[in-house]
Amino acid sequence: MTNLDLYNVKTGIEKCKDIVNVANINFAISMARIYSEVLAELKILEHGIKPFSAEYKEYIKESDEITSKYAIVKEDGTYQILNDKIIVRKPLDYNKELNELNIKYKDAIQVVKDNAEEWEKILNTQTTVKISKLPKSCIPSQLTVEQITLLFPVIE
Repeated sequence: MTNLDLYNVKTGIEKCKDIVNVANINFAISMARIYSEVLAELKILEHGIKPFSAEYKEYIKESDEITSKYAIVKEDGTYQILNDKIIVRKPLDYNKELNELNIKYKDAIQVVKDNAEEWEKILNTQTTVKISKLPKSCIPSQLTVEQITLLFPVIE
């Protein structure tokens, strides 16, 4: 099981909250035990996440200002989006300002990219903690394929 699997198991358990009831007490007990173990391990993992530097936070702030300066805003106040991209007025000016900003903060951006790569490696590493298993016999039939997929690493 990888560290990423721990996040998936946590999500899977959270998606099963409506199913856990007194009628299937063994399932509820197993889920509570596993959830507790997973949360403890995730807390340790997340302790190692490096926070953004003040310089990077300033980059984000300035980037947001440039975007709000050029973005086309809908009546409801949100940005107009097409193909997951914000539509902007004067795209050449927008790109020029954004490129200048990227150059100004290139070191801070690189640190964040390096940290993200390091975090991805951590997520793809096999976990060293022993997580309890969920007996197949106590799994309720109401679980969806999505829930089972998320919980799969802890199913016996």
